[in-house]
Amino acid sequence: MLKIQESTLRKYCILLEEQGFHFHKNEHGHRGFLDNDVITLRKLIEIKSHPDMTLK
Repeated sequence: MLKIQESTLRKYCILLEEQGFHFHKNEHGHRGFLDNDVITLRKLIEIKSHPDMTLK
């Protein structure tokens, strides 16, 4: 769907959560992704793909 490694997805989720973004988590702490979450992650990946942009 996003065509990124699981570890990269985890890193992006942590970055977003540090900025106040909320992902649904089940009783085991696993994230569930809604359509809006996927859209947000796609935008983040698009921003990251620009050579003059960083995620920090």
